[in-house]
Amino acid sequence: MKIKYYLSLFRQASKLDIFDLAYEFSSESLNTLSLAGYWLKVNGLLRKGTTVRIGIFFWHFYKSLIGYWRRRGAAILNETPFPFVSAYALSYAYLPLVVIHFLKAKGYKKKTFGYIFDQYWLSYGLYITARMWFRRQKPRAFVQANYTYSYHRVLHKAACDEYIPTFFLQHASLPDNIPPLQSDYALLEGQDALNKLAHAGTTPSRIFLIGMPKLDAHLRHINVQAQVRSIGICTNDLDPLLRAEQLLARIRQEFAALPLILRPHNADLRVSAWQDLARRYGIELSDSRTGLSFDFLRRVDAIIVGDSNLLLEAALVDVVPLYYDFAERKIDWYGFQRHGLVPYFSEPQQVCHCIEEISVSKPPVWAKAKLYCATVGTRYDGHSDELAAALIQSLVSGAQVDRSIWKRIPDIGLEAYELEDDRVITIGNRSL
Repeated sequence: MKIKYYLSLFRQASKLDIFDLAYEFSSESLNTLSLAGYWLKVNGLLRKGTTVRIGIFFWHFYKSLIGYWRRRGAAILNETPFPFVSAYALSYAYLPLVVIHFLKAKGYKKKTFGYIFDQYWLSYGLYITARMWFRRQKPRAFVQANYTYSYHRVLHKAACDEYIPTFFLQHASLPDNIPPLQSDYALLEGQDALNKLAHAGTTPSRIFLIGMPKLDAHLRHINVQAQVRSIGICTNDLDPLLRAEQLLARIRQEFAALPLILRPHNADLRVSAWQDLARRYGIELSDSRTGLSFDFLRRVDAIIVGDSNLLLEAALVDVVPLYYDFAERKIDWYGFQRHGLVPYFSEPQQVCHCIEEISVSKPPVWAKAKLYCATVGTRYDGHSDELAAALIQSLVSGAQVDRSIWKRIPDIGLEAYELEDDRVITIGNRSL
């Protein structure tokens, strides 16, 4: 019986759609490979070339093997780490299949092999290993926070094929051009994410708008200042240093006494350059590697940042978000400008004019985030984590949706629910 099961696993693995499983990088509509910066660096994709990627596959296999023997030697109890070493070993048999896909690929898909040949290859062994691991562990549910990255998509596919209930728990704002969601259930932050999923196509998911769990612990720190007295400037390594310096110089020239805090992205390797800029313009430097973004937001009344989910996080604690197009790409990745959450600036003088205005009267922005966070202004604000836990426990046990809490959203084309709440909530002088 076991032999029959294993043979079936290998046959099913050979039929995997590796391009769909690697959607985040294989999809031309998402076009992630055009963002040649920290996105690729964070995912280890800067070293291009099919031969290089094959070498990286073997390097990661070696590291997983070393890690496996160290865990065996340490005799760790009550711990069941995922056996990546098995995933790499089982993938060996599928190298000819990956090569065939490579030879047949054209255009954008052909280009992706130079970045993720190793991920395509690993998909096969990862799927087989995940199936066996899930069967052994017998989890009651599989919860994922990302459904475009290849590892997560492969694990999701394996969980589905083992008939394990699957949940998508949103962890950041969704961009446009996302693929249709295939999870059994989706716990989304707000209406914006629901709209994007509806636009992506049909989905079997039952969807619940629960707000933003990571915000719960920070609601007591909502900014209630009447004027902007300090500003944070956040950058990533897509942002040209020259453009950043031009902005810093102009702000410092016009607002000599205004406290400024510069916070480069933790994947940005230009550490000394940012330190030099901060020193020359008398700006405090914040280390994004050692502190949470919400902790940073407690120290400022406004932030200036490019395409980043930090714009939304700022608005949710009533810190004024200013979208500055450092790279002059006009991407608006999450649609924050398009939907009126943030104003758009591309020139230093535009920013300075805005700072002059908000230094006199800080505008309320908290309510504008309602589109992105369903609990804003409701009695459920600060309880998203509890909502998520209760839903997962209830849905896994087969219970019915609590109609005293959840109501069906009409005319969306999906089975989606929002919180039953019609009260107006006031925080400081802000209200909905």
